[in-house]
Amino acid sequence: NIKREIRESKAACISFDIFDTLVVRPFYDPSDIFMLLNPTAQELMGTFFSFDQIRREGEMLAREYYGTKYGWEDITLREIYSFISEHYGIERETADRIKELEEELEIRFCSVRRSGRELLDFSQAVGKRVILISDMYLEEETIRKILTKCGITGYEKIFISCKYRKLKYDGG
Repeated sequence: NIKREIRESKAACISFDIFDTLVVRPFYDPSDIFMLLNPTAQELMGTFFSFDQIRREGEMLAREYYGTKYGWEDITLREIYSFISEHYGIERETADRIKELEEELEIRFCSVRRSGRELLDFSQAVGKRVILISDMYLEEETIRKILTKCGITGYEKIFISCKYRKLKYDGG
């Protein structure tokens, strides 16, 4: 049915959400990846504090902070870690290293969703332009690495909420 809709649609462009549509993670909740950071983050910080709790809370507080200060609807991973560094007193170099580890884990654990990939390939085969969208704090370079790893190519443009400071869910 979806393929028929794509083929018969008068729309020249089809958009695909990146995460959960084209790319999946093997976690119950996407933030579960933060728990994998715990041992290394604890070692780097020299503490036994649960880093996954710091990361979750830090993101929430960073969104509030940047939203209030600049009116941004969305923020980048770099801004989340900058806030975490300042708010929790974590050395900047340590926070940057943990951020890099988070990005590496995202790339490692993401895999292609075959049904999404099939619809993307079909859209391209019937001559539709394809754009990709995502409500995501990961920056474009990291997302492109994930897409490349998953064999997703041929899209025209990527729209990432943190780059445009807008969120997808409200139409921004």
